[in-house]
Amino acid sequence: MQVQTSALLTAGVVTLAFFALVGSLVWMLRGTRRPVAVLAVVVTLLGALPAILYVFSVIAASAGSTG
Repeated sequence: MQVQTSALLTAGVVTLAFFALVGSLVWMLRGTRRPVAVLAVVVTLLGALPAILYVFSVIAASAGSTG
């Protein structure tokens, strides 16, 4: 199975941007008095990451099979 460089690069960039978003969100909400709400937001965002990466793998697989 051939790994497409552009799909791998895109997935890596999206993953890094996603973790930067989570990090900035935690940094902005660190002064809040509701740590449970902050934890819930972070867990929800991290739970969405596998779905995002799965979509990229499906797109890469379909692009590889047609080209």
